[in-house]
Amino acid sequence: ADRFVLVKEEHQQVILAVHRTRQGFVEERTATYNRLRGLISEFAIVCPQKIATLWRALIEHLEALPGYVNQCVGDLLAHADRLEARIAEYDRIIAKAARDDARSKRLMELPGIGPNTASAMLASLGGGHDFKNGRQVAAWIGLTPGQYRSGGTTHLGRITKAGDRYLRSLLV
Repeated sequence: ADRFVLVKEEHQQVILAVHRTRQGFVEERTATYNRLRGLISEFAIVCPQKIATLWRALIEHLEALPGYVNQCVGDLLAHADRLEARIAEYDRIIAKAARDDARSKRLMELPGIGPNTASAMLASLGGGHDFKNGRQVAAWIGLTPGQYRSGGTTHLGRITKAGDRYLRSLLV
């Protein structure tokens, strides 16, 4: 029985590492697109934050950019494509792990919970035995409102944003 618990904990650590690596690639992709957007803004090409709009603007104005800037834009786009492929690969790994886990399958039956969220919740929370109820889980993630008392009256504020930022972003 102890070996089974150890294997489960190792599995949780592996899935958590996969999620962290994927999130790192997502952050790097965002940084690459922002770098690209900043680079072309130096040449009076300003784009909104949508990636599709950025691609359209680049296609329209690529010939107007100086030679070395074209190379920079091409290298950044190639890097973003490689990152997209890596993210898709990690998405497949996470989806397979979620399909193979009975607890993930049960979580995915809930509306709005997909493979990423289900496997991240299980990797972060484990079996959830450390919590008495769902409110404690929500407070641990940082989804409960902050409370302020004044004159005997309790006021609820914004969510506390304490806890696991990645898990909270998946749930929100």
